Amino acid sequence: MNRIARILHISDLHFVEELTAEGSTVIKSIIKRKARTILQKSHSYYRLVQLSDGLRQQQRDIVLCTGDLTTDGSPQAFNTALKFLTEKEIRHDHRVVAYGLEATPERRVLIPGNHDRFGGKLLPLQRRNSYFEEAVFKGAREYPYSIGYQDPSAGDDPWTILFFVFDSTPSPIVKFWAGARIARGHITTPECHWLVREAERIVDNGVVDGIGGTPVKLNPDKCIQVAVLHHHPIVDAEKAGTFGYRLEYLENHETFVEHCFKAGMKLVLFGHQHLQYRKKRLPPHDIIDTPFGRRPTALYFLCCPSTLQYSEPKNGYYMLEIEPQGFSIELYEWNEVSRRFELNQHESGYTDFY
Repeated sequence: MNRIARILHISDLHFVEELTAEGSTVIKSIIKRKARTILQKSHSYYRLVQLSDGLRQQQRDIVLCTGDLTTDGSPQAFNTALKFLTEKEIRHDHRVVAYGLEATPERRVLIPGNHDRFGGKLLPLQRRNSYFEEAVFKGAREYPYSIGYQDPSAGDDPWTILFFVFDSTPSPIVKFWAGARIARGHITTPECHWLVREAERIVDNGVVDGIGGTPVKLNPDKCIQVAVLHHHPIVDAEKAGTFGYRLEYLENHETFVEHCFKAGMKLVLFGHQHLQYRKKRLPPHDIIDTPFGRRPTALYFLCCPSTLQYSEPKNGYYMLEIEPQGFSIELYEWNEVSRRFELNQHESGYTDFY
């Protein structure tokens, strides 16, 4: 078997306090006296049930969520998200209402999105806080950080997936106008430099913290490097000047992508846009080496659609099977006719790293 790991990539779940909510709008929330951050839309309970039922049949080694686990960043919404991600059965009013993903700490990679930083306040503005990391998903590190995954059954000299994890929420010192505080992201230039230095450190030491916290030894010649963030680091040229793009784009994205090449990344996984797409970029000619002792290869960008927000016509998720030479993509999309998540054969396939 050549598989290194099978990754479930979900994003933009937009959970609210009430697990069984079905397309709850702000008006419905006010009527029910459960007002939350203004104009923010909820998850779909029906699609959640179909998602969890389908995933029970699919093997996975890692659950990766690229932000917006909640729609308003409130403690109650985080509690809903935590139950879905970590529990086997989810109960409500003494009934089993859904199945969870049972993603233990050594099998999950979770990062916050802009909605997770709203803090449950009335206005939808990103506010830097540590509630996501300290009160809910305990044990998270300071950002950015690196972690590694190895198949425990792989034997001696296994392949390692290296995750370089970023919080693209803007810091308080970033001077955004108020509207941009809703959805725009930011990666600092020092964080971009960190990416290269961290890759160098890992190669020199031959060790990295495992997903569960236990250090793992690695062979630098047998690594797959993956950058993970919430805000989209690439965009079509014709969209770059639009008002909507300026509201939600990732500042410093060009510097970030440049350093992804310099650090030898092979995949960049993200969400935020509620669209599914993938793009490929070839390395610049002036970057001739990486910390892993070889020229940079093509870099693949995968945007995961919103997995559960009720108002999206094409909710979905990826199943990624990572191998030494490349990765396979399975895109599962919501089908409104069959009322379930189905494999999109046209958008699935295999891609080579080299």
